[in-house]
This record gives sequence, C-alpha cells and structure tokens, in this order.
Amino acid sequence: EADFFLVPWHTWCDRIVYKMNQTRREVSAVYIDMINRRHELLPHWTKNDGHDHVFIFSDQGMNFFPEWRDYIPKSLFIVTEALTPKCGPSCFNPWKDFVVPGHTDYFRYRRMAQFNLPTEQRTLLFNFHGRHPGLNDLYKKNFVRGNIMRVFDGLEGVSVGGFTDDYFERMGASHFCLVPMGTSSWTNHLYEAFFAGCIPVILSDGFQVPFENTLDWPSFSIKWPMTDVSMDLYNFLKSTPLYLLRQMKAAVDANACWFDWHETLKPGESCSPYLGILKELERKRLAFPEAARRSHVLSEFSWESLGIWISGIDASDALSTSDGLRHLSAGPKPFGDMPNSSKNGDAALVVFRARRRPGAQGLDKDGLPMSWFKPHSDDLVRWGKGVVRLSLLVSCLPASPSVQQGALTSCDDGGNLLLQTHASHASHASLPTPWDRRNYLVGTSHKAGSHLLRNVMRRTFDILGANFSCHYIVKSAGAVITSMGGEHVCQDTKAPVRFQNTNNARTILQMRLEGPMRGVMIIRDPFEMVASAYVYHHRGAEVGSPLAPSNVMSLGPNDGVPATAQSMWHVVENMTQAYQVAGDDVLPVRYEDFTRSSVDFNATMDKIIHFLFEGEITEVQKLRILQSTQYEDINGPYGLSRSLDIVEKIQTPQDRINHTSDDDDVRRARKAVPLIPNELRQSYAKSRKIMGYA
Repeated sequence: EADFFLVPWHTWCDRIVYKMNQTRREVSAVYIDMINRRHELLPHWTKNDGHDHVFIFSDQGMNFFPEWRDYIPKSLFIVTEALTPKCGPSCFNPWKDFVVPGHTDYFRYRRMAQFNLPTEQRTLLFNFHGRHPGLNDLYKKNFVRGNIMRVFDGLEGVSVGGFTDDYFERMGASHFCLVPMGTSSWTNHLYEAFFAGCIPVILSDGFQVPFENTLDWPSFSIKWPMTDVSMDLYNFLKSTPLYLLRQMKAAVDANACWFDWHETLKPGESCSPYLGILKELERKRLAFPEAARRSHVLSEFSWESLGIWISGIDASDALSTSDGLRHLSAGPKPFGDMPNSSKNGDAALVVFRARRRPGAQGLDKDGLPMSWFKPHSDDLVRWGKGVVRLSLLVSCLPASPSVQQGALTSCDDGGNLLLQTHASHASHASLPTPWDRRNYLVGTSHKAGSHLLRNVMRRTFDILGANFSCHYIVKSAGAVITSMGGEHVCQDTKAPVRFQNTNNARTILQMRLEGPMRGVMIIRDPFEMVASAYVYHHRGAEVGSPLAPSNVMSLGPNDGVPATAQSMWHVVENMTQAYQVAGDDVLPVRYEDFTRSSVDFNATMDKIIHFLFEGEITEVQKLRILQSTQYEDINGPYGLSRSLDIVEKIQTPQDRINHTSDDDDVRRARKAVPLIPNELRQSYAKSRKIMGYA
C-alpha cells in the first residue's frame, strides 16, 4: 500500500565518517550489488520498475555512483545539491527529484540564534567570512569569493574576510549575508543565514534552493548574478528601505524552521524540513501516473497547480539549438502521456523563461537585478492548461495575439513572450487579474515626469504579468514603452492597460464610457514645466519638437522661456483639464513628491499601488514592485529615470537622452518666468491654482 519505498544509501557516512569505502569504485560496487540483488533486497522494485523507490544522495553522492543511469534512472532522488560537480544538469530531473536543505550542526545553529539581533540593532549592511582564494588552494579559481574580497573589503558597514572568532556575532549584526558559491554551486552559508536572522543574498547562479514549491523565497532572499559582484550590489543593498529590511528579516525568522533538522524552533508545529519532504513527496505521488491511478486522483488533478523549476538548462540555448531541444525532449515524460481533452481543447503546456543574462550595472533587460524579486533567474517550466502543446516547443512558440507578429524574431523571443503573456493565466486560471476587472490608464504630460511615471508603471505591470496587454496612446512614430528593452511596443488598441503620453480629459471620459477603470496621472507646477522644457530643448534634446519654439536653441532665457510658455500651453491646459475630471477613479500624483527624496518616492509608489490594486495583489507582488521601482528614484543610487534606461538597447550610450536638467540652468530659466506675456501668465497661474500649486 505504500506510495514510496526508501532505500538506505549512506555514501557520505561510508566515505567521511566510517571511511569504509575510499574510492568511487568501492562505493559503486556496494550499490551495484544491491541493485543486482533487488529481487531479494528490494521486493517491491518490480511493482513500478523502481519508479517509486527513493534514494538519498547527500554530499556529491551521485559522483560516486555514476552507474545510477544504468541501474536506477527512474527512481526518485532526494539531494542536497542539484548541480553536482562533474555531473551537471543530467543528474537532476525536477519532475521526479527534489532538493532538501543542508545540515547545520546543532551547537553551531544554536550559537548563531543567540546573536540574532532585531533589525534596528544591526550595525552591518552585509558580511561574508569563509574560505576564499587567498586562504585555500581549492578556491583559487573561485572568482565570486575573490571578487567579494577585492570589491568590498574596507567598505563602510561591510565585514568580509576569512575565518574569525566572532563570526556568529557578525552574522547576527548584519542585515544581509552573502552566500557565494563554494567548490560547487552549493554552500551551507545559505542555511546558516536563517539561524542568524540574516537576509541571504545568493551569489551562485546554479544554486537550486530547497522546497521551492512550498516556500515563498522572494519574500526573504535575493538572488544576484554571481558575475556581477561589484559596487552595484553594494549600492543595491544599501538602498533597501528600513521597512523592507524589517519585513524580509521577519520572513527569514519565520521560515528558519524549514531548515531546522533538530526541530527546536517550532516543535510540534507545521514547519520543519521533514514536513517539507513530505509535501514534496505528496506532489510526486500526485504526479506519478501509477500512484495517481491507485488513489483515483488523476481525473481530478489540477495540472495548472504544479509548477516545476528547472535549474541548469539554459532555456535560451535550448530553444535556439537542436542539441538543446534533443536534451529537453530526450528525458522520460514526467506524467507519462499527458492528458488531452478534445472536448474542451485543454492541453498540457510548457513555458520557458529564457535565463536573463546580467546587463549593465548588474541589471537584466527588465531593469531588475538577477534576483528573486522577479520571475526566477533559473529556467522555468510550468504545467498548465490550454496554451500550447509540448510539440510546439520544438519549432517556435507562437506570439501572443495582443502583440504584433513582427515583434517575434526568434524562438528565444517566443519563450519569453509565452511566459510573460500567458504564465499567470496558465497557473492562476481561476483567479482574475486586476485588468480583468477594469481598464487602467497611465497618464503623462511633457516635462511633468512622464518618463518617470511611465517607467515605474511599466515595471509595476511587468511584475503583475500584464507586460504586453497594453496600448501606448501616442502620435509619434516608433514610440516604445513596454518591457524587454523596447522590443515589443504597446499597440493593442483593445488592451486593458493604456499609456497616454499626452494626457487629457477626453481620454479619461472615453475610458469611463468603456466600463470600470482606474488610472494614475502625474502633474507638476506649470511654471516649472516651462522652465524645464526651455532648458531641455535649448540644449538640443528632441530637436524639431512642436512643444518648443523652432529656434529655441538660439534663444536665451529672457526670450526662450516666454516663447516656450506659448508652445507648452496646450500641454499644461490638457493636464489641468485631466486633473479636473480625475474623480475617484484616477489618482493624480505630483512630480515634486516623486523627486523630493527617496522617502517621498517610496511613499508615492505605496500610494499608487494601494489606489490601483488594493486587495487584488499579494504582499510579495507589492514588495517586488517597490524593490524594482527604486531603480527609477532619481535620488537613489541608480536614478534610471534621469535618462533612457541603461538596460535598454534601443540607443547607444552616447545617444541617450538625459531627461533631467542642470540645476543652475533651471534657476536661470525660472528668473525669466515673469517675462511671460501677462495674459498667458494669468492662464498658467489659474492652472497652478486649480492643481493646488498657488
């Protein structure tokens, strides 16, 4: 009646503790003999050809039994490390295998817990102490740890180096703990961080974390590309607001019990690595055809509820090379023959998220660090309903109907497109999205922070999964506002998310006629808009724009500001009229609040999220939005909204337009505002009063 049968497998103990078998061949011989005698020693093996037999491979166990491919290829493996050195992705099959936490010594973890300080009492930004190239020959080629020593040693609020007597104290006093790869992708530094209450920053691209289907890793950890150990990481961590440090630290403490093999943190409660293993086995039980048939659950099983993360296969390569496709299709089918219903058209699907390579300053093309605050950087396979059959993957995934066909240039694009347009619908088919309930408007005006609002809202909708469900309302040709470096333009006029670059009352009123809506629009002091527009166009930005005098580059402030006020009036008038009809469903936000300080920037973003999505998105989604949009804060370390995003590739760096102006130039322009003709100046003054600037 058992669903699974555990086979004792003590490679690590044999080699390290008892030293019974010193060589790989000696280890293999023991287990080859056992498998050859399986009819005697494993009486239930023939029931499912070993499919339901569980083997525990601790340490680098599979390296000492490479013959597993010949003897136990269908069996389920519980491992501490997915990417075993000299074995690689072929040794870990996520549809049947899973990762468990490494063991932390009882004395060691109790000592760390004693120094787990509250957030307010932590004095260090981050730490790492352990083996590195300067201490151990085995780490001479470990560039990750070497860069940690080279870049961070001596920085304020940082403690890095070799072994130290007060290691536990330093961990307990740090907000973040760096978790770099060791001699392999795996390191026990990850699990030690939890007992010290330290937010782990994983610097190992191939690290497959345990219990990924159970734990909400984005809420208590960060994954950063290990090839970008630089000041970008330091600045990123340093810019984390205090409230987010508190929340993530609390999540670290709450989830530490999942890594406590001694079960002392929450005895008797439903949180331990043993429970995590049982949860994983339950998923496997449902997924395995034989087990499912025995328990009569196959017909009732919700395929979209099972998400599988594959580490070690680069989907961008798999989608673009025949070898990659053969690799993906050659393995055993996780569910046997997948269900197919001609009645309702449902079919199993595979969605690949091509691995994002780090771009400039440690950001990927979406403007995020390679971290858990985005779809995971590891390749994603998710099973769901009604999108595409597995066979389509072999050729090329189709474009979303909401995107122009010309936008799809390769199978790699198709993989990304399918994830970003359909993944949320596939995995949450029964849960309506906010834009299923209503339309959304993002309204901007020239020189009122249009680039800033567009960027933060683009990031917001990207994270929520509406990447291409948008329409960019603009008359100029070639306008780009959506994700992925501008590769896909919002052109779907029926899309529920609209970006209006010339915000006006007519657009708001028209959208209300279409049905429920919510919107956010940005406003700015009209006189400041004129001064900013003059300086911006006077220096040669957007030459030929109708929003500035044709000869603006040759005009000084005394002549140029009044002339610019004339050409900018219709922009200010439209913005004012839109403000007047905003009502209860459109939130006006001030450019001044966005740019006054980082604290005000975060408060403004929090207000926007609350207004647009309150009660309809998760706390994790909110945190991801707040973390991502910080890159646009002009008072922060990146300030991407000062210019075209550095991560976008639609222009070369030397052609990049700076959207902010020199402070001295703006001050000189302000002095010329009184020279605006009286009647026009009165119109501006009236607009200022209406919007609360007078």
